[in-house]
Amino acid sequence: MSIVSVGNGLGGSMALLIAPLVITFGWRPVVFAAGGMIIGIICPLSIFMRDNPESMGLLPDGELPQAENPAHSSDHHRERRPPPELDYTAREAMTTPTYWLIVLSVGLRNTVHRA
Repeated sequence: MSIVSVGNGLGGSMALLIAPLVITFGWRPVVFAAGGMIIGIICPLSIFMRDNPESMGLLPDGELPQAENPAHSSDHHRERRPPPELDYTAREAMTTPTYWLIVLSVGLRNTVHRA
């Protein structure tokens, strides 16, 4: 969400840079140039995107590396088990307080940001 939020500020600053170009060259060449620049920047950056944490050598939350696995360590350590993963349907998720807190906080942030 933070990356998406940065887009709001960058979009506003880009308008200041693009407006004189639109006045000078017209909107069509400027739109094509801006689109070409975006594609030229985003496509190469997509090479560095990772599909999942495991592709970077990380483990999912709650899993222990083999060296720290409680079965291989001494008995004085308590076994840590990850909490069970909950899978919600969209209808079930909308009944949770967490969902409504997120909706409320994003809505209030957008209200303040846009006002």
